[in-house]
Amino acid sequence: MFQQVRRVLGLALTVLAASFAATTISPRSLQAQTTTMTFDGSNSCNSACNPFDLLKTNYGSIAGVTVTNGILASFGSAAAFSDGMHWYDLSGNLFAGGFTIGSGAIGAFVFTATDPTATVRFDKVDITSNALNTATFNIYSLSNSFIGGGSGPVNANVLTSVLGPISVVGGFKLEFGISPGTLTTLELDNLQYTLVSSVTPEPATMSLLAFGLAGMAGAGIRRRKRSR
Repeated sequence: MFQQVRRVLGLALTVLAASFAATTISPRSLQAQTTTMTFDGSNSCNSACNPFDLLKTNYGSIAGVTVTNGILASFGSAAAFSDGMHWYDLSGNLFAGGFTIGSGAIGAFVFTATDPTATVRFDKVDITSNALNTATFNIYSLSNSFIGGGSGPVNANVLTSVLGPISVVGGFKLEFGISPGTLTTLELDNLQYTLVSSVTPEPATMSLLAFGLAGMAGAGIRRRKRSR
């Protein structure tokens, strides 16, 4: 009788232990971490930002995601970055993180997850320009495969949002440019991305980016502190 009771208790403990283990390692229990890059003039450059100072090359990085930035000659290029992502205040503190397009170059931010099985998601970015132009934003994998993108109008002192979500396992490249590219600027702010830790890799989400009017410069924008 005693041996039967001990066997039953042993089986029950085994079931409880398996249930506990399944609960603690389940990828569903892991939380996403969202970061907003606000390009504040006090923290975006290696020192206090002045117009056309270069951005920090790793601005926006967090534990789990390394962010780099630079200039490319064309969309989807596998060439190494060159410097050229500038901080710039176009419209009375409306935006920062400005990028001069006079050469027709392409700006890029690269988001690389420390864990290659983790998903990194593009959420949104706010943009404006110094004149009526057409802006293009594309998402590429880290191996330069096109995933999604779109083009839309951007006007002087008008806040336009480029919206995802687009999710990619391991990370992604956000590349952007403006047309026409002579003596025009494309200003970025509130660039938001999310790290979604996962045990099982998820496929990249194919999508088009959406351009939406968000407000006018004259109304003012309350800056949000960068998430950490």
